[in-house]
Amino acid sequence: MADLAPEQRPRERLRAHGPAALTDAETLAVLIGNGVRGANATVVAQQLLARFGGIDAVARAGVVDLARQRGIGEVAACRIVASFELRRRMNRAHRAPRVTTPAELAALVGPLLSARPDETVLAVALDASGAVRDVLALADGGASHADLPVPAVLAEVLSRGAAGVALAHSHSGDATVLPSDRAATRALADGARACGLGFLAHVIVGRDGWAEAPP
Repeated sequence: MADLAPEQRPRERLRAHGPAALTDAETLAVLIGNGVRGANATVVAQQLLARFGGIDAVARAGVVDLARQRGIGEVAACRIVASFELRRRMNRAHRAPRVTTPAELAALVGPLLSARPDETVLAVALDASGAVRDVLALADGGASHADLPVPAVLAEVLSRGAAGVALAHSHSGDATVLPSDRAATRALADGARACGLGFLAHVIVGRDGWAEAPP
């Protein structure tokens, strides 16, 4: 990078302005490290991007393919591959879970409910594709039509920009569906319908597994 003024070198620009200020070529140049005779690391990165057709294709390339580029050795190729793999792992870790069936709902809420010592009621706010927007802890104690604050629940769900809602609660014993559970299902399903929300299901989680509470 001796041919570039210090303030124009990718690492210095990264330190001074943050990673968002760097071009794709400059970002790759930081990973490449050193260039070769007649081509600094930024030029090597530009050549790499031109050869592959853009950053998306570079992100999918393997070590062998990257190392074929003049100026990129095996070490730099490994750095590039590893950096994109870290990004993919972070994206998977932060991707919202999808809930489209009662079984998926039970799998989502089971660990949450089992971690709480008391019977707990949860509402799950969903977008149109079933991705979870939020999980709302409503109350400690069993769900019943009389105790479930349907207007407040729906207001909270709507405030998350949700398109649908699901209900779940725990039983301290087994997951037997009680008449009060069915009444709570009807109350929330009717309220959701009146608000233009979809209603997925109401599941009960107990020591012996889970069960769906129909209306």
